[in-house]
Amino acid sequence: MREMQIDIWTAPSHVWRCVTTNKCVKSNGEAVMGRGIAKQVRDRYPGFAKKLGHILTLYDGHVILFPEIQWIAFPTKRDWRENSNLDLIEASARELSAYINANQIPEVWLPRPGCSNGGLYWHDVKSVIGTEQKTPPLVGGDECDLGKIFQ
Repeated sequence: MREMQIDIWTAPSHVWRCVTTNKCVKSNGEAVMGRGIAKQVRDRYPGFAKKLGHILTLYDGHVILFPEIQWIAFPTKRDWRENSNLDLIEASARELSAYINANQIPEVWLPRPGCSNGGLYWHDVKSVIGTEQKTPPLVGGDECDLGKIFQ
């Protein structure tokens, strides 16, 4: 696994990026995306929160690919008010690994899931997602500065 500082918004065209998410949908049908990288994605991609919200009502809490913009929703929390959940992050990492392999995705950048707004420590998260490294590069960053890449 490799860690680096990077700006997730400057990804080359072959790179898919992950947005850490929760499983909550607001009464207007939009996914709750109020902080961190989720808020940034919501603000940069009009309609993303609505589309994610709709999919969440159908497929609760799974990794979701958005091929038209090369983003992947990576669940870390069941509810936005809770801390992130290591079991959910581990399940999401397994599912992401399967998607990467099945879709021949060459590279994925993933902000450190569950850290920062999720309330978890990177060393704990790294231990559960590090087992899924039989895939092309996974790249991670701190949700605040979008740094720290791992593969």
